[in-house]
Amino acid sequence: MKGKLRKEFIEQMRAILDGDIVVEEVEDLIHDFCDEIENRLLDICAELKRIKGLAEIDIIRHAVEGLADDLW
Repeated sequence: MKGKLRKEFIEQMRAILDGDIVVEEVEDLIHDFCDEIENRLLDICAELKRIKGLAEIDIIRHAVEGLADDLW
């Protein structure tokens, strides 16, 4: 599935930009894109939380949580 999210985002942006540009539509699309990224990162965090006690996993989990937070 590599690139699927990127491809969908590009196709949607192209459709918007080929027509009349409506700022709200672009903003909504960007929010949807960030929501999808955040959901995927949080899914990874949930999986990592099941593995406890490993310092490396905790570091990765915190990094992923930080990335999710940075989307907003």
